[in-house]
Amino acid sequence: MESEEEQSVLKKLRPPSSTRPQQGTAEEEPPRLPEQTLLTRAFVAESLVFQELQSEFKTPVQRNVGFGLRGSSFIADGVIEAPDATYVVETKLVRGALHHKRRIIEAKHQISRYREQMKGWPRRVRFILAIVLDSGTEELAANIASGESDSGDLIMRVYFLDQLARKYGLAPP
Repeated sequence: MESEEEQSVLKKLRPPSSTRPQQGTAEEEPPRLPEQTLLTRAFVAESLVFQELQSEFKTPVQRNVGFGLRGSSFIADGVIEAPDATYVVETKLVRGALHHKRRIIEAKHQISRYREQMKGWPRRVRFILAIVLDSGTEELAANIASGESDSGDLIMRVYFLDQLARKYGLAPP
């Protein structure tokens, strides 16, 4: 369930139906989200990923969860308390195929720090790194998704922002 602020942002992102071209007309373009600031796009991407994960895990995603362990702290984008484990979710919006490697390396280092800080956690902990591509190909997505960790506790998920937006009603069908 989104907060009122999130609902307001999401409502503003929905293009009015009068601006949508009629299907089958020459003006029809591929669906895409309206232009926004990078921060807004990242917030929307994270919200859509959480909706997708909530559907998959059949449980809510807690947003911006703080952990204060071993003398240091961090704030995870999201946490899922599933029957089998605690899943710590980190989302990254990747704009353009050229920058994906750097962003993924940074995110994996961040998760390594989380992993170290959560040693001794009373439940099994797994990590979900959700990469949201603003553009790219299926081949790029498959390449990114194959980067699971050797320790087996990192789950890579790759989504396309435009596909999530269409699925959850933020872009024309």
